[in-house]
Amino acid sequence: MATKGKGAPPGPSGKGPPAAGGKNDGKGKQRSTLFFLVTHSFPKATYVRTHTHKYRKREREWIESMNRAIVSKVSQTIGRETRRCRRSASTLKILVVDGYQQKSRDEFEKVGLPFAADLYKKMLENQAPAGWALDFHTIYPCAAGFDVPEGDFLSNFDGACFTGSSMSAYSEEEDCTRQVEIMRRLFQNDVSCFGSCWGIQIAAVALDGKVELNPKGREVGVGRKIMLTAEGQKHPMFDGKKTVFEAFMSHSDEVTRVPTGATITAGNDHSSVQAMSVPHGSTESWFVQYHPEYDLRYFAGLIATRKERMTSMGFFKNAADIDTYVAELYSLHDDQDLKHIRWKYGIDEDMLDDDIKQREVRNWLRFISKTPTSASS
Repeated sequence: MATKGKGAPPGPSGKGPPAAGGKNDGKGKQRSTLFFLVTHSFPKATYVRTHTHKYRKREREWIESMNRAIVSKVSQTIGRETRRCRRSASTLKILVVDGYQQKSRDEFEKVGLPFAADLYKKMLENQAPAGWALDFHTIYPCAAGFDVPEGDFLSNFDGACFTGSSMSAYSEEEDCTRQVEIMRRLFQNDVSCFGSCWGIQIAAVALDGKVELNPKGREVGVGRKIMLTAEGQKHPMFDGKKTVFEAFMSHSDEVTRVPTGATITAGNDHSSVQAMSVPHGSTESWFVQYHPEYDLRYFAGLIATRKERMTSMGFFKNAADIDTYVAELYSLHDDQDLKHIRWKYGIDEDMLDDDIKQREVRNWLRFISKTPTSASS
């Protein structure tokens, strides 16, 4: 007789173990062991396996999510420490994102215009804080085969700048969506950004803002009466800037809804969002709709390449009028004392003096370098 707790279990009738090859049902009949397993065990086993599988799948997803969060946090920490060490050595590492498509860059090269990225680097070097060196890295997201950089690469930069572009920020083209994703990843890695025109628009799209075609049409040439908001007057972006000013413009789209938490710092009658500040993580990014990187020579050259577009939109009667306009802007660029041209086009120091025109950029570089700003410097 089997000892209790050991040996084979009794059959269902309590009369001992089932006979080999079957199960005693207490009435002298044998039921197939296989039949018993299928009808009694399989549904329960399936239930257990299914729910265990679901649990383990959720567990794996949770672990993967936590790993991604940890890697992201580590990248941010390493990036911050790297930036801090570089700042102690008075060097800023700046990522410059050229927003133009290849066909536009080919046109610029053909007529002798500098690339937008080069225009930006010149401006940044011009406005760098005294004693600070700038280390540039330029990327062209519209180039064939370009891959969006990962966060661990982007987190190494002290700041990132976005140039203008001929595209619309709400476009589904890959050339556009790549740049929106770059902006989003820079935000996620606490890298402060500055951008003009295209830059402010993809910043809005990268978060939860909105960009649309302006029903008032294109704003081009001199952007009139840009006014700081009450918040803008107190914001370090505009330290040393006049409350009302003018700037180079060239855009058809506008930000119609700023991202959650963003502050509108300037606007005018044509577009209510001419500048905004966007806080994220431990820093913030600054964007403007106008072009502080432009000068008269570059802008005149840009107009010269767009004769058909400018006449079709009614800004000029014909190509000859554009030729006159371009020639006079070239002359004023070479000699800013030509009063008759300044008066004719309403151009003053807001657009001629780099230290006034690019004040926002100087303030941003001081912001990311932790250098104090001063209205008089």
